[in-house]
Amino acid sequence: MNAANPRFLTDAMLIRLARWLRALGYDTLDCPGANDAQLVARANDQQRWLLTRDRALLSELRPATALYIVSQQPLEQLGQVLSHFQLTPTHIPFSRCMLCNRPLVLLSPDVSLPTYASHRTNELCKRCPACNRVYWFGAHANRMTQTLNRAGLLPPG
Repeated sequence: MNAANPRFLTDAMLIRLARWLRALGYDTLDCPGANDAQLVARANDQQRWLLTRDRALLSELRPATALYIVSQQPLEQLGQVLSHFQLTPTHIPFSRCMLCNRPLVLLSPDVSLPTYASHRTNELCKRCPACNRVYWFGAHANRMTQTLNRAGLLPPG
């Protein structure tokens, strides 16, 4: 397992953590409908770190690599993961689909943004090749960045 670039799988209790990790560019799956045995099998098969708040899952099914998440607060959970793996939160932010985790691809400059977004950004846009969702660095990404900054999870600058 690559310690420098860990891959994660979260249980249903940690879906918000999964989204924050994806926002920072970390390969993070969530499986909200999977049972505990399915989660462990998938994490083991794909060599992912299983992130969970379920002590019984850890003690009974014993995944190959797992981290018990202490807090119930998503930003505290994120801080725990970043600290435990000594990850730099500047990995490649906003490079993965927030919904399905696929790496985003750049759209050509001639692709039109939705009308509600086109006047708000001059940034390059990205698209998820799996679900076709379009991303741009707009108000939502700005709010997420501000939240991460206030929580001390991004380096100053």
